[in-house]
Amino acid sequence: MTTAGTGGVGPGAGSRKRDPAPGPELLWARGGEAGEILDAVLYAAAGFPAILFSAALPVVLGFWLLVALGGADAESFDADVDAGAVGLGGVPVAVAASLLIVTGWCASLTGSVLLDRTAFTGLAHAVADVVLLFLSVLVAWCVTRHLLRPLARRPT
Repeated sequence: MTTAGTGGVGPGAGSRKRDPAPGPELLWARGGEAGEILDAVLYAAAGFPAILFSAALPVVLGFWLLVALGGADAESFDADVDAGAVGLGGVPVAVAASLLIVTGWCASLTGSVLLDRTAFTGLAHAVADVVLLFLSVLVAWCVTRHLLRPLARRPT
């Protein structure tokens, strides 16, 4: 049997009390202002409406990783979808969809962080979240369309 302070195992072993394993809340709670900002961003990314885009980001990253490794082609989906119908034509569909998802995520994340700082609660907050979803999609489409315009192939 070991005694306190000898480094043994069991009740009374060791003279210092161990901290619990640091979880995300413990790591970021010690960060002061930066920790509060990170907590707000992570909370917003995991909440509605940003979670819809957050769930699509790993798919986008996985696809582009496959393209980089030669396992897929960036123009894989061009035969299946006509992005020109929504004003995003002239570039591979994967490029347009990826940019749309990333800009939608940024817009919804920013809006969620700002919305969480308001006094909205209950139904008002839920309605604001739904409005934010539609605004995020609209902003993402406008920004994507603007960014893709110089890259679009011109018909010859």
